[in-house]
Amino acid sequence: MFCLWVALCCGSLQFTISGEAIDLPNQGLLEIPKNISAATTYLNLDYNEIQILRNDGLAHLPNLQHLFVQHNQLRIIEKHAFRGTQLGRILISNNQLRHFPYLLDINETLKTIRIVDNGLRVVKEEHLRGLEKLENLYLSDNDIYTIPDIKTLLPMLAHFDFANMALECCDKLLPLTSFTNETLDVRLRPCSYPPELKDEIWWNISKEAINKPCPGAFTTFRHEAMCHAVMNNSSHQVRTRRIA
Repeated sequence: MFCLWVALCCGSLQFTISGEAIDLPNQGLLEIPKNISAATTYLNLDYNEIQILRNDGLAHLPNLQHLFVQHNQLRIIEKHAFRGTQLGRILISNNQLRHFPYLLDINETLKTIRIVDNGLRVVKEEHLRGLEKLENLYLSDNDIYTIPDIKTLLPMLAHFDFANMALECCDKLLPLTSFTNETLDVRLRPCSYPPELKDEIWWNISKEAINKPCPGAFTTFRHEAMCHAVMNNSSHQVRTRRIA
């Protein structure tokens, strides 16, 4: 058993792990094994110690449709980690990801992605653009503070999980108001800001109540204005000295 564990961890097995469905949880794996059959469609690597999904690290699995890498130590997903697969479902929850992964290599097949309980802060338009077949997006238990117009970017989206997060209910969350309680999972009383909305149930909050500047917006504007004024004043002083 110890030899098998070492071989799995180091990817040094001399035989191929065959079968369409491969379950390798709790094996202490540090990376995706290379000795898995190309016929594999389902791969479960939950509860291992994988930290990085490397470019083309799954390219030896051209038929792969389902990938589970949950409860690992995943910190980095390189840009083309999913290239060469047929992935339709990716579950990478309970890891240490800080950045939304690049998914355009599988935009024709991807229908479900679950990135729950990581360290995501931002979801940008460029992360979702082109994923027109995505049906289920799970992002709960992160620290996300802003999202793009998800409904427009993901026309096939049937379920969006954005629960278990304290939200600043201001204009950056306007895209959420286009969802119904059948398509959106959100905390019942999610607002940490503004104070008057803290005890309000999400579904009772009007779009007008949220369509207000977020905290720091005015501060940022004032800071930029002050910097602009200082730069103009400095330029004026330089020109004055040159004339003198």
